[in-house]
Amino acid sequence: MAKNKILVSVISEHTIPNLLLIKEYSNKDLQQLFISTIDMENQGRSLWIERVAKFEDNSVQRIIVDPNNNKLITAKLKEELPDFEQNNYIVNLTCGTKPMTLAIFDFFKEPNNKIVYIPIGKNLIEELYPNLSDTEAIIKYRLNLKEYLHGYGLYFQSNNNLLHNENETFNFFYRFKNKKFSFHRENRILYSHQEDTAIDRTYYSGRWFEEYVYLKIKKELKLSEEDISIEVKIYRDPQSPQNDNEFDVMFTKDNSLYVVECKASIGSKTTIKDKMDDYLYKLGAITKDFGLRTNSYIFTLTNLKNIAGNKYENLEKKRKILGIKRTIDANDFLQEDFSFINFFK
Repeated sequence: MAKNKILVSVISEHTIPNLLLIKEYSNKDLQQLFISTIDMENQGRSLWIERVAKFEDNSVQRIIVDPNNNKLITAKLKEELPDFEQNNYIVNLTCGTKPMTLAIFDFFKEPNNKIVYIPIGKNLIEELYPNLSDTEAIIKYRLNLKEYLHGYGLYFQSNNNLLHNENETFNFFYRFKNKKFSFHRENRILYSHQEDTAIDRTYYSGRWFEEYVYLKIKKELKLSEEDISIEVKIYRDPQSPQNDNEFDVMFTKDNSLYVVECKASIGSKTTIKDKMDDYLYKLGAITKDFGLRTNSYIFTLTNLKNIAGNKYENLEKKRKILGIKRTIDANDFLQEDFSFINFFK
């Protein structure tokens, strides 16, 4: 009699490693098993994984363990898996507490089982048992933006409808670049509030720069419509009319999440510190508020060093403390060989 093949996911705050292996192995006809805790179930993390994986809600067997007691974990596994020896298991041991990791490894370390690990931020599967070696399998599956956010129990709305077409936006950017991004030399920005239509008033007051960044990233990184969005409103509760936060551009690449705040101008020497503080804290709060692992950036056509003066060093220290990857300003955009590819490797 053929043995059942079961993929074991250890549920923790980080849902993406489990989702990646489930998606990668979706053609292997595997049964599913979640090893979880009361806290993770109360937060709904197993449910989030089921929904992105397109399983029925609560269809996957859950074994609820004490995350901090090695002996109780082992006892629970024995109790819940009386037919253990009649099945073969692939165990994703990327997530969970240290006691969970040790107990689960020892329990499943049996002939014909496999225990694997996905290094955080890498699209690789490393085998821990039975063959601990340098050989790594590549994860080919790529999560799109919806899958990534839903994997953390988040919902979003976006507005990818462009106010002006790609050629108009690119041409406007390059004309402005030829003016060295001098805002006092560009009347359509200076007098955007006097434009004839509401669309143009919105566009030239700053939306044009968001659309340029969106279009340029999408083109250079070869992203699909499902991978990138502009004007992204994040919701914890999809039924709520009030969004929890809004970001200018958000996209996924190689199973990592990127967030970009686009601010064509960040004001004067007297206001730049307060404005930059607002943008930095907003991006820094993503991990704290949503539990997301993000690569966050601020894009601006302001010359930050010149405008911020002696405040620039403190702003850079704050950026690093808050975990924001980089600020990209006028000096970067003015480079002849400027490319987004260099910043999103």
